[in-house]
Amino acid sequence: MKVHTFMDGKNEEFKNSYTRAKSLALKRFGSENRENEIDKLVNFRIRSSDPEKFNRDAQKFRNLIEEAHGDVREKEFLHRLGGMLRGDLQTIFFTYIVSIDSYDKIVSNLFQYININSLLNE
Repeated sequence: MKVHTFMDGKNEEFKNSYTRAKSLALKRFGSENRENEIDKLVNFRIRSSDPEKFNRDAQKFRNLIEEAHGDVREKEFLHRLGGMLRGDLQTIFFTYIVSIDSYDKIVSNLFQYININSLLNE
């Protein structure tokens, strides 16, 4: 069974960027409880080869994002996230953390990152 985690295959530059982004997010959240929830997100595993398990994992991941963020008013983001999980979990979470101040920015950065990556991978 294939299991994906946030840091799988990431280079040091990406890991350093993530560390800085997590630090900024923690300053915004301002509590140890939020740090624990963010850590749960980072270490969360989504099993992609079992459709039923995948759906349960995806729901848990959405719930963790709500807990880490606090009161998530942009429910559309969670719906989009659920649809994108099959594509690139790492990109989604990283973009979410670094762009947490703006829903539009989250979506814009996400698509920009995916487009750049797909060009590089061709």
